[in-house]
Amino acid sequence: MAATSIALTFPGIHILEQTPGTLRSVLTNATPDDLDWQPSVERWSISMVLAHLAEVELNGFVSRFRAMAGQDGAFLPAYDQLALFQTGAKFDGRAELDRFDRQRSETLTWLRSLPAAIGERQGKHEQLGVLSFLQLLNEFAFHDLGHIRQIIELYRSRVFYPNMACSRVITRSIRNRDSGKPLMTGAGWRMMLAMKSVLIFVLSCPLFGLFAAPQSAESPNVDQILDHYVQSVGGKDAIEKVNSRTMKGTVDNSDDGTTSPVEVFAKAPNKYLAVIEVPNAGQTVEGWNGANGWAKDPDSGLHDMSKADQTAAQRDYDLHREARLKQAYPKMAYSGKTRIDDRDAYILEATPADGSTEKLYFDAQSGLLVRRDFERITIDDGIVLYEVDYEDYKDVDGLKLPSTVRRKTPDYTLTYRFTEIKHDVAIDDAKFNKPAK
Repeated sequence: MAATSIALTFPGIHILEQTPGTLRSVLTNATPDDLDWQPSVERWSISMVLAHLAEVELNGFVSRFRAMAGQDGAFLPAYDQLALFQTGAKFDGRAELDRFDRQRSETLTWLRSLPAAIGERQGKHEQLGVLSFLQLLNEFAFHDLGHIRQIIELYRSRVFYPNMACSRVITRSIRNRDSGKPLMTGAGWRMMLAMKSVLIFVLSCPLFGLFAAPQSAESPNVDQILDHYVQSVGGKDAIEKVNSRTMKGTVDNSDDGTTSPVEVFAKAPNKYLAVIEVPNAGQTVEGWNGANGWAKDPDSGLHDMSKADQTAAQRDYDLHREARLKQAYPKMAYSGKTRIDDRDAYILEATPADGSTEKLYFDAQSGLLVRRDFERITIDDGIVLYEVDYEDYKDVDGLKLPSTVRRKTPDYTLTYRFTEIKHDVAIDDAKFNKPAK
């Protein structure tokens, strides 16, 4: 009697079977321009995602499956998923989808020939350590769903979003309130690099004030709101007197229920390093030395920060940022008033030199920054709305600083709780440089 195939016992096999057809259906009427559209120069187009799917099929998954099938405990080398795009090559989206479809068909034929017991085989990943054949199969289906969602988000943003007028605002509001999970959340450890305070707000509507209180004759102007903020924090002189800052605490991840230690180092004028120890995964690090940025995580290893993220880092990691918001955002406008936690808050629409936009919310009474809104497109999840709340302000050497930061998306919340904040601790500049490995 023939052994049962692993394809019959793995519940995600139908996802692997349907992915090429699902993408063909979604992209039936997509034009070449639609496929090649990038929200920004550093973000992927649909054609690039399809090229990635075709390449990672063999180099990221099948090669590792075959290694484990051939030898229990096989060595699984790390794989640079971004190398495909470093040459600046252009991709034909339709051709890449055809290539992906052919390769997936071959992959499925091979998987169906394997016995269910193969799922217990293991390999040793160069960076992640030991993983089983079945665990990699689960990541295979997870990876498909993430990129299906990404392509859907790109397509709807390119084709439909521009024609929605200000119903776009309603869409964002409903999505943020919805308690149900969307198609697939990001992997828990990948979220940990969300320590960045600002990312690019990709899509915005100038009539955001539809959900804000009407502006009255007594409404403050931009200068008044910013001046109140600086004074509430502690004043310009006190802000600029600080030469360095270290913070220790934890980050809670609502997606997987983990709590991880986090440590942050910052040094004037704009050096930054965040280190997070993720349970059962390893260390996640992001650094900015004032000119160049880098990151290291359990999956991608050590890699350079993208140009778009470097642009954001230049303004985000200014240690004296509270006193320099006008320099960070040359264009700022008052957008109205809203309620946050039963308190009035003034809204400023802030636009940096690169043209991206975010919303800053300042408590009308205390003057402190209480929220920031922005959107970004991620590799795993497509367009994601981020809402960052700043809470539990504490007095630290004469400065008011938030000890709790909640970074929320429709899928998950990361809550940073800092129990120790120190100023003017000696930090070697070399700490912020990209390590050799």
